This record gives sequence, C-alpha cells and structure tokens, in this order.
Amino acid sequence: MEKIESKRLILRNLDPGDFKDFWELAKNWKKAPGPDFDKFPTDEDSCRKFFDHCLKNTGTSLYIYLPSENKIIGLICMNGIDEQAQMDMGHIIHSDYQNNDIDTEALSMFIDLIFSTTESKAIITNNDPDPKQNAPLYSLGFTDRNANGGQLLLGKTKWKTNGRE
Repeated sequence: MEKIESKRLILRNLDPGDFKDFWELAKNWKKAPGPDFDKFPTDEDSCRKFFDHCLKNTGTSLYIYLPSENKIIGLICMNGIDEQAQMDMGHIIHSDYQNNDIDTEALSMFIDLIFSTTESKAIITNNDPDPKQNAPLYSLGFTDRNANGGQLLLGKTKWKTNGRE
C-alpha cells in the first residue's frame, strides 16, 4: 500500500529498521483486553519471525509512524471484505497514544483510503468492547452493531455526509 501523510503522521509500510518499535507494540498489545489469539508473539525470537512475515506481506496493513518521536506506534489493516461489501478493519495503537487525537487522525486517514480505493460500502470492526480502544471509532461516526459494543459499523454514505473524504 502507498504511504499516506498528514502534518504529524505517516501511515506507511513496515521498514526493516522498525523491529524495536514492533516488539514494543506487541508487548503493549499483549496487555490490552481481548482474546489471546488476536495478539502478537512477545518473546523476541517469535516476534522477530512474525515481524519478518509482516515485512514481506505489505498489501493490507499500514503502520502508524510518528515522525516527532521517530517510531511506529500502531497499525491499521484491512482484514477482508464480506459479501455485503463491508470491509473488516483492524487496528492496534500503543496505549500511550490512545485517545489523544493521534489515533483518531490515523483511523480517519485509513478510512478515507478504504472508501476511495475499494468498493466497500461500509467498514466494520470487531473489537473487545474496551471504551479506550473504541472511543476514536465512535468519534468518527461508527455505531454499535451488536449489544456488547465490540462490533462497530460505519457506512460510506454516513462518512461522506459528515463531510469526510
């Protein structure tokens, strides 16, 4: 995927020099709410193997790079599109950068990319119903799709109507 830049963020592919940040993100993500199957390996050797795999498979993820700190602080990815043209979007953002507008800006940039480059009619997320993780999604117009608050939905029409894209 092509990199996307704003005044303070860059969404870009993983770089070979990003391992230290990737490993820090993996360890931070391991502590977050949610199922273990959704976590990255955190021991150095296993994380390195996963990192190398991610370096080679760049088609669906962009990493959130914060130039002011010269580090990767998260990632956003397309997990696939279903038969109703709903793109499943995943995101991991280091807890130090949640709910401070950096996460919202990065997600907004990625949503613009999805709606402008794919045939998606909506974006869904499948998250732990953790308020800290979901707060930026709600601020961007996502609504609860089920009772537990973990699956959220944003339609392309709503995104455009709210003056985005």
